[in-house]
Amino acid sequence: MSPAEEERARTLSDLVDRLSPEAARKLFEEVDASPDQSRAVVRRALIQKLNAQRQAHARRQFTQLFEPFLTSDPWLLREEFHCPGSIHPLDVGGLWSALAAKPLAPLSRTVDETLSALAQEQPLFVVLRTPKALALREELRVAAAARLGQTLPDKAATKDLLEAMNAWRRAEAARKGLGFAPRPLMAADLSLLHVLLENGSHYSRLVLGLNSDDDGGGAEGAAAVLAFQPPSVPQAQAAQLALLMPLVLLNRHRAYRQMSGYLVQGPTDWQPVLLSALVRHLARTCQVLADELGQLAGAGEVARRPLVVASDRRELLERELVHLDDLLTLFDEFDMLRDGREASLAHGNLDTMIKKVEGTLYPYLSTRVSVTAHAKGRAALDHAALAWALGYTMRWRNTLTRSLHWGTRYSDFRDRLVEDLTDAYRAAFSRTEVGDSRERLGQAVRAAELSQAVGADLRESMTLLDQGLVQTATDRLRDATPLTGAEITLITTLLTKAQNELRRTKHWRDANLVAFVTLAEERRLGNAG
Repeated sequence: MSPAEEERARTLSDLVDRLSPEAARKLFEEVDASPDQSRAVVRRALIQKLNAQRQAHARRQFTQLFEPFLTSDPWLLREEFHCPGSIHPLDVGGLWSALAAKPLAPLSRTVDETLSALAQEQPLFVVLRTPKALALREELRVAAAARLGQTLPDKAATKDLLEAMNAWRRAEAARKGLGFAPRPLMAADLSLLHVLLENGSHYSRLVLGLNSDDDGGGAEGAAAVLAFQPPSVPQAQAAQLALLMPLVLLNRHRAYRQMSGYLVQGPTDWQPVLLSALVRHLARTCQVLADELGQLAGAGEVARRPLVVASDRRELLERELVHLDDLLTLFDEFDMLRDGREASLAHGNLDTMIKKVEGTLYPYLSTRVSVTAHAKGRAALDHAALAWALGYTMRWRNTLTRSLHWGTRYSDFRDRLVEDLTDAYRAAFSRTEVGDSRERLGQAVRAAELSQAVGADLRESMTLLDQGLVQTATDRLRDATPLTGAEITLITTLLTKAQNELRRTKHWRDANLVAFVTLAEERRLGNAG
C-alpha cells in the first residue's frame, strides 16, 4: 500500500471503531451492496469490529440450540423465585463448560477452528447462517444429546456433571456481579435440557409465534399448542414440551394475560404447575417493587436526601406495576387468592411488600412533602419527582385494593399528606413573610399540584372569605410578569367563584372582589361576564 492508502486505511479503521455493533452491521450491508474503492478496507474493518466480542464460537452455537426457550431474567436464578421450565443462559453455559471440558472437547475445537476461519472473511452473524455452520450446530446437538443420554441413567455420573455445571455457574454469577449464588441445578433440570436437545427443534417455531397472541388471552395460542403434533417425538416428551410452551411465555416474556387460555384449555395436570409458576412470578414482582421503592426512599441511608428518580428506575417501576396488575387480574379471574397453599404464599408475598412500603416509602414521602410544600421561594429540587412518586403510590395502592381485603394504610398516609399540604396552602396566603405575590402563589400552586397527585384538589377548598387569598391573587395580577399555567388555573378557579358572588350581590359588592375580577378580566382570564 502507498502511504496515502495506508493513511486512508488507518482513518477508516478509526471511524469503524466508533460504531456500535448495530451501526457496523448496517454499514457492512450497505458497502456489500455498493462496491467501491474502499470496499475491501471497510469490509475487513467491519468484520473485525463485528467479530471482536464473539470468540467462543462453539459455545455460541450450542446456546443457539436453546435460544427460543431461554429467559434472561436473573431473578429466576434465585432459589425462592425459580419457576418450572425456566432455563437461563447461565444454565446452558454450565452444561457447555462441562461437556466441552472433556466429552466434547475435540468437536468443540473443530467447531471453533472452522467458524474462526470462516469469520475471517464474513461477519459471524453471516457465518452462523451458512450451511456449514448449521451442520456444525447439528453435530453439537447430536453429540450433546447422546452424551446426556448416557449420563442421566447413571446417578453418580449425573451427580458429577451437575457439580461441575453448578461450580461454573457460581463462578460465572460472581464474575458478572449478580450478588447471589444461583439455585443449584438438579437432575430434573438436566433432563429438560436433554429433552430440548433431542426434540426442542420441533417446538422452536411454535414457541416463537406464541407471544403475538395477546388479544385473545392466550386462547388461540393454547389451541395451537394442544393441536401441535410433531413427528417422531415420544409421547412423554411431547407432553413435557407442550407444557413448556406456556412456561416459556411466563419466564421469557412475562405474558401473564395469556395464561387464561392455557389454564382453561390445557389438561388439568397443567393447572398446578402454571399456578405454582404464577405465584413465583408474583413473589418476584413483589420483591422487585419492594426493593426498588425502598431504594427510592433511601432505605438504609442516614441522610434524608431529596427524591431522585432516574429514568431507568421509573421505567422499571412502571413496568413492574403493569405486571402486578396483570397478575392480580388473573388471580381474581380464577379465584386463586381465596384458599389453599398457593393462595397463602401469594398473600404472604403481597403482605411483605406492603409492610416494606409502609415502613420505608410512606414516612419518607411524608417528610419530603412537608419540606417541599412549605418551601419558600422557588420549588424544591425534587418537586416534580415527588409529584410522580405520590401519583405512583396511589396507583400502586389502587392496583392492590381491587384484589385484597386488607388495607395498605394508605388512607391514613394520604390524610396526613393532605392535611400537611392544606396547611402549606393556607400559609401561603396568611403569612406575608413568605414573600411577594409570585412566591406566595407559587407555594400554593406547588401544594395544590402535590395534592392532585394523591387525588385531592386544594383549589376546591378556596373560599372568598379568605382575604389573604384574594389579596395575593390580586397582587399577582398587578404584577406584569406573565402568569404560569398553574397560576392561571388557580386564579381562574377563584375568578369563577368571585364572578358568581358578584352576580348574586348586585346591591352590595366587596371592593376587594371587584378589584380582583376587574384585573382578571383585563388580563382576559375566565369569562368576561
